[in-house]
Amino acid sequence: MYRQVLVDPEDQNLQKIVWRNSSDSAIKEYKLSTVTYGTSSTPILATRCLHQIALDSQNKNPEISSIIQNSFYTDDLMAGATSNKEVIALIQKLSETLDARGFYLRKWRSNSQDVLNNLSENLGANESNGGINPENCSKTFGLI
Repeated sequence: MYRQVLVDPEDQNLQKIVWRNSSDSAIKEYKLSTVTYGTSSTPILATRCLHQIALDSQNKNPEISSIIQNSFYTDDLMAGATSNKEVIALIQKLSETLDARGFYLRKWRSNSQDVLNNLSENLGANESNGGINPENCSKTFGLI
């Protein structure tokens, strides 16, 4: 997710790396053009980008805007719907909206095999977690 967030060219000097292979080598300078994983500002910058996508999408699709704004924790999206058909439509709309801005959703999970069967391979569907078996259940933030 973080590598999709571009840093303004004016600020890229703040992420400069100087490097040389040995003390005899010339020093090379590199500027990182995307947000760097591990810096303290990274999560808020990525989250702010998601919120901007939500704001930009508000007029066109208020439901998708609301989900993007309220259902992400950093790069994890947790959302659902009342029917398989609604979930599949929601996945398609979310993917279209976020893909267009360089954020590609993947690692889908569902308790419905029908939903997973309808996902294209591009969306990276994982197996169903329909049965309650702690060894096979998904975890979010360490919770089953």
